[in-house]
Amino acid sequence: KQWYQRRVAITAGVNCNASYLYVNFSELMCDECREKDKDSYNMISKTDAKNQYVLKDCDFDYREPVLRYVRTANPHRRGGEMKLYLECQVYERACVVHGGEAGIERAIAEAQQRKESFAQRKLEKRLRGLRDKKERKPKAVHVHEFEEEKCVNEEDDTYSRKCTQCGYVEIYEKL
Repeated sequence: KQWYQRRVAITAGVNCNASYLYVNFSELMCDECREKDKDSYNMISKTDAKNQYVLKDCDFDYREPVLRYVRTANPHRRGGEMKLYLECQVYERACVVHGGEAGIERAIAEAQQRKESFAQRKLEKRLRGLRDKKERKPKAVHVHEFEEEKCVNEEDDTYSRKCTQCGYVEIYEKL
C-alpha cells in the first residue's frame, strides 16, 4: 500500500488552486501530477470505505475535519446518488480512528469475527426452529362417539345428537 505515502505536488509555474483534487478535496495536487500518480488518488464509495476500513457514519460526517466528498449517480440503483471519497483521506481517517495500520488490521479482524459469529448464531437459530418443528407431535384426531339421537322438531324432521367425550352437538334433518 504505497498510496498512503502520498506526496504533495507543487509544480513550479502551475496553479494547483484550480485542480480537481484541490477544489473537491482540498488536496494540493495539480491535475497533471494526479494523472501521473493515479494509484495514489483513487476514489472510494462511502459503503465500500465503511466496510473496508471499519468506519462509522460519524467518522465521515462529524469527526473533525469532516471528510469532503463528491456526489455522483449510483450505477447500481436508478435515481440514487453515492458519495465518493478520496481513498487516501479515508485511510488517514481510519488510522486516526483505529490508532494506525495495526489498529485497522485488528478492527478488520474483529469485524470479520463478529460477522462469522452472527452467521453462526443465525444458523443455529434456524436449526433449532427446524428441530422444534420436527419434534412437535401432531394433534390427535378426535373421533366423536354420539349418544342416541333425539328429535328436536317433528314437523321439520330435525334431530340432534351429542358427543359423549367433548360435548359437541350435531343438529341434522332426516330425509
